Formats: sequence, C-alpha cells, structure tokens
Amino acid sequence: MMGVPARRTMLLFDIEDSQRHHDAGQQAIRQTLYEVVGALLEQSGADEAECRTEYRGDGLFVLVDPAVRLPALLRQLLITLPEELAHRRQNHGHGAPVRLRTVLHRGTVVEDENDVVGSALNSAFRLLDSDPLRSSLRGAGPGTDFVLCVSETVYDDAVWPGHKGIDREAFGQVVVPAKNGSRVLTGWLYAPERRGQGSGPSEAAPDAGARPARTSPRTDPAAPGGAGVVNVKGAQVSGGHVDTLTNNFNG
Repeated sequence: MMGVPARRTMLLFDIEDSQRHHDAGQQAIRQTLYEVVGALLEQSGADEAECRTEYRGDGLFVLVDPAVRLPALLRQLLITLPEELAHRRQNHGHGAPVRLRTVLHRGTVVEDENDVVGSALNSAFRLLDSDPLRSSLRGAGPGTDFVLCVSETVYDDAVWPGHKGIDREAFGQVVVPAKNGSRVLTGWLYAPERRGQGSGPSEAAPDAGARPARTSPRTDPAAPGGAGVVNVKGAQVSGGHVDTLTNNFNG
C-alpha cells in the first residue's frame, strides 16, 4: 500500500565516532541513545505510540507525535537532552561518553509500514552529516556532548518568534553546499556561547522587529559571501557567530 504524503516533525541523531567501540560498546551507547531520546520525548509530552523511531547506522531518527508543538520540542531539546547526557557522563563513568549531532526539521514525508521517504528527510540527513555540525561538535569544549542544527523551517516557526526559553541570539546561520545537483541548504546552528559577544555593529543583536541578515538558499557557495557571510571549508556561516564557528573549522 502506497504511503500518503504528510507534514511531519523530524528529529535526527548521530553518535560521534561510534565505530571506535567494540560490539558490546556499541550496544551500550545505542542503549544510552534510546534512553536520552525517550526522556526527551517524554518531557515534550509525546505519546510514544504516535512516534516512529528507526535506528540507522550510528544514530536514529524520530517522526515525532504530531500533537507535540514545535516550540515545546525545541525547548526540551535545549534543556533535557544535554542534562540527560551530562547525568550519564557523571554517573556512569565507564566507557566513552555519548556525544551527539542533532537536527530538527519539519517537512513533508511519505510513510508506510515499511519505510519513510521524501526530500525533506533527505535534507535533514544532509544537515546532520554537514561539515558545520560535525566541526561544531569536534571543536566543542570538554563536557559538551550535544550540538544542534535546526532547519530554516524550524527557525522561522520556533526560533525567530521568540518563544519562552528559546533564545534566537544563540543561533547562527550555516549554508551547506549543493550536492549532486540538489539545492543549497540553510540551517541554524545553536551556539549559546556566542550570545551577546558581537564585536561590531554587524554582529549586534537584531531589533525586535527586524530579521537577521541571511544568505539566499540558492546562493552559489563558491561565490564570495555577502555582508556578514564567510566561507569556511565549503560552508558559509553568518549571523553573529562567525568567530566561534570559524575556529571550530580549523581542525
């Protein structure tokens, strides 16, 4: 039976360097991943029966219960997930900590009993595998076990409006180059350490009614960046978080 297209919220996770673990170690970190994601969904008010979770390679993706509001889910991502990872690091010191790259996206997918497909899901996985997100986790300080990139759609719907507990100044824009003829992707990387550290007028916090400067999703990543945009290892970064993100790409 063919699936019916539906707009869904997608939550993706990937474990950093999971291949370095032996079989028992991989089982342990997979269990940790399921536990922290379960805690996140529970705190978001999700009904487990209405979520679809699939383990893929070094991580998993979740089609979230449609009843869960996007700002509520994002708020719990910023609070519950790092708390759960930190708790396990502190109380289960054996073995390597689980460090996660995370993407939150919303778009149309086609789902049936066997699979989930769609260009929106492909885009989410491209953000998950992107250099900006990988480099952000690799360059994060000790004790940081979680980095997050939200899609342009999530930024517009859940970050920019200024919902309680979601600080839009802590998100900086990243542009992922086109691949195999696909379009350029725009995302927003959560970088709370850069909040309020603008060094000049172009990095100042935006006025309440003004949107931050953005690159176009059709921008040629090989072309010189516009104002507030820099090219970093094939990706563009803008929006007041350039210095930190640039440093994270040096490794």
